[in-house]
Amino acid sequence: MRLANDSGACIRHHSASLIIVERSLAMSLSAIAQYIFTDDTAAGRMKTITWLQAQGLLANTMHCNICSTNMDMVQRNREGTQNDKWAWRCPDCSSIKSIRSGSWFEGVRCPLNKLMYLVYSWATKRSLSQAIGDVNVGKKMGINVYQWCRDICSWTLVNGPDIKLGGPGQIVQIDESVFTHQGKNKRGHALPPVWVFGMVDISHAPALGYMEIVDQRDAATLLPIISDHINPGTTVWSDMWAAYNGIGALPGILRHETVNHSRQFITGTGVHTNTIETYWNRVKLSLKAMRGVRRESLPSYLDEFMWRERYGTSTQGAFQKLFEQIAAKHPLP
Repeated sequence: MRLANDSGACIRHHSASLIIVERSLAMSLSAIAQYIFTDDTAAGRMKTITWLQAQGLLANTMHCNICSTNMDMVQRNREGTQNDKWAWRCPDCSSIKSIRSGSWFEGVRCPLNKLMYLVYSWATKRSLSQAIGDVNVGKKMGINVYQWCRDICSWTLVNGPDIKLGGPGQIVQIDESVFTHQGKNKRGHALPPVWVFGMVDISHAPALGYMEIVDQRDAATLLPIISDHINPGTTVWSDMWAAYNGIGALPGILRHETVNHSRQFITGTGVHTNTIETYWNRVKLSLKAMRGVRRESLPSYLDEFMWRERYGTSTQGAFQKLFEQIAAKHPLP
C-alpha cells in the first residue's frame, strides 16, 4: 500500500502497517478498542484502516477505473458522516475512490473507527445506549450496526456446518416455550403468541442448544426438526406432549424417555427436562437485558444466542470470529 500526502509525495507505509497489526495481535480486545477505534485523528483513522486491511475487510490496493493505474492512498480532510480522512487517488488522472470501495462498509454513513467501536460493543455485550454514547452516533445507526452483527450470526448458522446435537451415549432434552405472549397490535387486534421449539445436548456445560420458531406444535412440525438436528444413537428426553409420541420411531433415535410433569419433575430412572428449562431461562434473561425484543426481530436474537454458544464463548473470540465471517460473507472483489 502506498500513502501520499495532498501534494502527491508518496510514503511507503509497509513497516508502520506491520507494527500496528503486530501490536493489535498482542492486545486485549479492550486495548484494541482504545488504541485503534477511539483515536479520531488522521493517524488514528489510519490505524483502523490498516487493522481492517489485515482482517481482509478493506482492500490493500486499488486500481483506477479510468486508466487502470495503481492508486495511492491520500489524506483528505473533508467533512461528512463517511469521512475516513483517507481515500484512494489515481496519480495519473487524480480520480478519487472511497477507502471502503467494494467492502461491507461501502455506503454506510458513519466513520470507520466509530463503526468498529459499535461492533466491538456488540461483541462485548455492551448496551446500545452505552455504545452510542461513547462514540456520539445516532441511535438509528447503533441499532443498524447491532442488527448487521446479528445478520452475520444468522448467515453463519445457515451457511456453516449443520447443527447436530447428541450422538451415541448422549442425551438431548426437548421442549417448547412461548416467547411472545398474546398481545395487541397498534389497532388493538389480538396477536398470536410466538412459540419456540428447542433442544439441548446435556453433555455440554452449559448445555448446547438449538431453537426454531414454529407455527404449530404438532408432530408434523416438530418431528422433522428433531430428525434434522439430532445425531444417530441419541437418547431423547421430553415431557409427555402428544406430538412427541412418534420420536422413538424416528431413524437413528436410540430411545425416547419421558417424564409426566403432572406427577413428578424427575422420574425414578432420572429422566427430566430441567436442563432445557434452565436453557430457556438463560435465553429469556438475555432478551430481558435488552428491555424487550420486537417479535419480528426475535429470530435474529435467537440466532445470536446460538451463534455465541458456538463461536463467541469469549468476547475476544466473538469479536474475531465475527470479522472472519463478515469477510466470508462479503469478500472483496
